[in-house]
Amino acid sequence: MKKIKHSLREITKAAEEGDGDAQYWLGCMYGKGINHLQDDVEAVKWFLKSAEQGNADAPCNLGVMYLTGKGVKYNVYEAAEWFLMSAKKGNANSQYYLGQMYLNGDGVPQDTTKALKWFGKAADQEHAEAQYMVGKCYFMGYGVDQDYTEALKWYRKAADRGHTDALFAIGYCYHFGLGVKEDEIEGEKLFEKALEQKHETVNGLLDKFDQSIQQMQAAHKLSFH
Repeated sequence: MKKIKHSLREITKAAEEGDGDAQYWLGCMYGKGINHLQDDVEAVKWFLKSAEQGNADAPCNLGVMYLTGKGVKYNVYEAAEWFLMSAKKGNANSQYYLGQMYLNGDGVPQDTTKALKWFGKAADQEHAEAQYMVGKCYFMGYGVDQDYTEALKWYRKAADRGHTDALFAIGYCYHFGLGVKEDEIEGEKLFEKALEQKHETVNGLLDKFDQSIQQMQAAHKLSFH
């Protein structure tokens, strides 16, 4: 999608004349309140027009609007449809959001295999959060056989892109010898690195990590080995 570097008047004119990219950027300006334009209803209007022109990013933003109830009535099913439209066109954020929806059964039937599929597509586009979730799926055995080594690989990819939770997860793997030779010293080093970014205690982060595992187990009724 081409970048628009023009005045508000020029962008508005292009949008009104049917330029899909201009319509998208105008929607972003209304949605983010740029130039004091904050108006979620107007944002939705322009995202819709842009989506009709085939813009791949506009449907993603529409999905977010429906998921948050901004400018439209909250509707998780509508959100899923817009994310799917955008995801099929290669939008990494939509692919990630769709993965989350399939993982949790929000707006779509719960399906961990499809969740991993969409996380994987986004992860292949260097989407750090998706890379972390691919790692988590392998760690938990969601949509794939449990594989700590593969989980660690994806955690590393996410951590390399600055994902703090992935860095902590790597430390967890080292600390308990999951997918790698047990090395508590290396685990502690990684915990400390994560702490520098999170500003929390090691015990606090460990508790959160354990709680996230328990919550996912409860939600999916899968055993953790």
